[in-house]
Amino acid sequence: MSASNVAWVGARGARTFALAVIQGDVAGARAIAARRSACLNCDARTRARAPGASEPSDWCGDPFVETETSCGCLLAGKIAVASEECPRRIWLAVRRARGRWARRVTLLAEQMMNTQLKEATDGD
Repeated sequence: MSASNVAWVGARGARTFALAVIQGDVAGARAIAARRSACLNCDARTRARAPGASEPSDWCGDPFVETETSCGCLLAGKIAVASEECPRRIWLAVRRARGRWARRVTLLAEQMMNTQLKEATDGD
C-alpha cells in the first residue's frame, strides 16, 4: 500500500472519530465492552505503535491499512463510535448513548485525541 493510501486511511479515520465526538455518536458502556472483547479475541488485532506515539496500541489489522478483513483503525476509537461496524461484521452499529455516559465518553475521547496529537507533535 502506498504512503498516500496509508495517509488517506489515517486522515479519514481521524475525521470520522472527531465528527463522532462532536456529534455525540458515542456507543454505550455495554456496547463498548462487548466490542472491545470481540476485538481483543480477533485474529486481525495487532499491537503496534502509531507514528509519534510512545506506547503501542491495539489496531484492526496493520495501522492505517485497509484490507477485505481489517480496517486499519485504532480500536480504542473505533469501538467507541456508535455508528461504526466491524469490517468482519462481528459487531454492528448501535444506538447512541445518552446522558452522563455519552458526555463522559466524549470527554475521554477528546482527552485521548489531545494526548495523541501532543505525542505526535512533540517529536517535530
